Amino acid sequence: ISGAAQIRRAGFDISTASTSWQDACSDSLVKGMYLASYSYSPSTDQGNYPNGDADTYEMRVTLDGTELGATLFGNESAPLTYQQASALTVVFYNNATNTCKFQYRTTDADAGGCRGYLRLNLARLMGYT
Repeated sequence: ISGAAQIRRAGFDISTASTSWQDACSDSLVKGMYLASYSYSPSTDQGNYPNGDADTYEMRVTLDGTELGATLFGNESAPLTYQQASALTVVFYNNATNTCKFQYRTTDADAGGCRGYLRLNLARLMGYT
């Protein structure tokens, strides 16, 4: 058994008009218990929402392609709910060498997009050998 270790602590200014999942970061994890937390603050600049509509966002964390916990999202409706921030914390066990990814996308297929600030933290609470 090994002790706790910080894997990643980072902030990203993200922007996308894609409905496909985009990787904010990717980390290879060894066996252990982990804590992943992330928050997203959408831009309040109307210029970041082209086409005159409020494009939604989705955020998730995956372990070898399997989504962990709930998906963060913003709603496309008045009054500017797409500009509301959200956050999520997930504790999970990894029993092999797997890849953990923090991902984001927009759910609106028009030419709009989403832009905001992503803050994330990934830590190993306990490792196993």
